[in-house]
Amino acid sequence: MSLTSTPTRYGAVAIAIHWTSAIAIVATFGLGLMAAGITDPATEVTLVRGHIVLGSLVLILTLLRIGWWIWGDRRPTPVAGQPRMQELAARSSTTGSTP
Repeated sequence: MSLTSTPTRYGAVAIAIHWTSAIAIVATFGLGLMAAGITDPATEVTLVRGHIVLGSLVLILTLLRIGWWIWGDRRPTPVAGQPRMQELAARSSTTGSTP
């Protein structure tokens, strides 16, 4: 697998950023829910700090991904026969060159 995307597949960098972001988002949500139900102030502060750190990581990864799309990578071409709404959603949620 190459670092950059090919016409048929996302590259290793895009995939790594995607899954790291997904895990961080789920963990951030979980920490937020746990902090909301804690009565011990010290534990709550610890959970909120973790929540803030992971939220910052998500922001950094999002900015890194946008930069990667603009300057280092291009998305794969759309799949033939894909539903029109799905194609429009994919096109509107990404930057970079359009096929």
